[in-house]
Amino acid sequence: MRQIWMFPRNKRRMMPLDTALIMRAMIVASELGRSWEGQQGSQNEFARLLEEYGLKDSSENGLIDLNSGGPRTYEAQLRGLGLIYKNDAGNLELTQAGEDMVSLTNVAETFQFQVLKYQYPSQYSMGRNVDIDRSIQIKPFLFLMRLASDPDINGLSDKDTIVPIVFGKTERSFQNCKNKILDARTQGIASVIPDDSSIRTAKTINNTFEERLKDLKDIANTFNNVLIGSGIANRRDINGETRLFPRSALYDLIREVSLTPMTDFLSLPGMQAIRHYGRRRGARRDNRRTNILQSAPELLTIQEVIMQNFIQQVALPASHAEIDEFISRMTREYHLRRDTVFSTLQPILSNTTQYAGGRLIELSRGGTQHANEFEHAITRVFSNEFGYQAEHTGQRVRPAGRIGGYCDVFVVEFDRNCCGIIDAKATDRYNLPHDDYAKMVQTYIPNVQELYGNRENVELKFVAYISHLVKDEAVSRAQQIYENKGIPVVLCSVYGLNGMRETADYQGHPEAVTDYFSSNSVVLVS
Repeated sequence: MRQIWMFPRNKRRMMPLDTALIMRAMIVASELGRSWEGQQGSQNEFARLLEEYGLKDSSENGLIDLNSGGPRTYEAQLRGLGLIYKNDAGNLELTQAGEDMVSLTNVAETFQFQVLKYQYPSQYSMGRNVDIDRSIQIKPFLFLMRLASDPDINGLSDKDTIVPIVFGKTERSFQNCKNKILDARTQGIASVIPDDSSIRTAKTINNTFEERLKDLKDIANTFNNVLIGSGIANRRDINGETRLFPRSALYDLIREVSLTPMTDFLSLPGMQAIRHYGRRRGARRDNRRTNILQSAPELLTIQEVIMQNFIQQVALPASHAEIDEFISRMTREYHLRRDTVFSTLQPILSNTTQYAGGRLIELSRGGTQHANEFEHAITRVFSNEFGYQAEHTGQRVRPAGRIGGYCDVFVVEFDRNCCGIIDAKATDRYNLPHDDYAKMVQTYIPNVQELYGNRENVELKFVAYISHLVKDEAVSRAQQIYENKGIPVVLCSVYGLNGMRETADYQGHPEAVTDYFSSNSVVLVS
């Protein structure tokens, strides 16, 4: 039996989002898990998908070779982390944590939780090709973080990590490992590692001691890279040596896992142990009736995931603060590098006017289903691009006892203490019907003073209607509003608005927009 730790080395650095997308590829290639054990065709298809979606390391040059064992190593890695398991037929099923990864739910947190829970013994460690001694009962990644946190050790180098790989048998091995790490730092690693069978496996039985030390360092590097890639640990320079330290943001998670009992793979029935091992954070049991997905997940690159999230979560045009918050959110949720997120967004950020304009056109003809989104988008144009203080007021409720409401958007130009109100119409062709005329004359214009707040002597300079396209018959009714209230009326198509957005004279110059919108009794912006 193997007397030292082991972790599959098919990827140099496992990262949460990479792992989730790799799992998706495995599910698709294996026909929702139903075709894996002994199915070289499915395994070759998995390898091809990793290549196609940019999910393999550049060092994995042979992975797409026919009959490659690489896919089986990936499966072993995911199984060891409690994300998937083999059922009695040898095919793949997902644990609760695995389901969360595939659905891209709490990806970084789920992955970090499973890495810290990684344990010996497990289904993986007791496998025929691994066969780690059953007396080694430990959560190795958690044990490494405990050592790295010790003030006397002050972080772990790759060379330091060799010690627990050889001597970390249970949690009670802590003091012995600590002493040997400190001794190795003064006397050399070879002075504390025994040159005997305990550091040799069936594959390395004939290796020299120096060769075996090199292999042990590779194993240590693998463990440390998993901790770095998952976001559990960071590297810092200590007196010219690079060492590993737990990230302070993960202290609570590390403590939680340290208080969680290990799964008893030696006594529990196989499937029960596996399902227990793969329970999601906070779950007390796994009551799912089926552990197989009913439909194939979408295959994506990392860049496509970032773009999808951006489109769903960030309304354009976006402020610098909103973009920065999105990038920070991606680093938290997926443990992505900030420069990776930023570079992926460059096509949008370098031409945000075009992307925002396309979205405006789409929303402007979306009908009631997208009316609220269109109102918010108009608010953002006047705030982020034209430079007004803009507020979405369409959903605000008037004080008790007062009937009617407010126009969709209220914009203020501070320097000249003037304002405008905007009615956003998400319809294909807008004709300013009588009901809208009545609301503007009887409700929106009279009620606008309630939006002034503490401002005094504010002048309402224009009212505007913005839609996809504006029909000719809207002009006569707009003229009636002007004649009734003496306030200029703007009839603006979204194409005309986009034209203004692309004009430098209006960008960040609300006074220029106000002057244009109030330049005539009825202003057509087409």
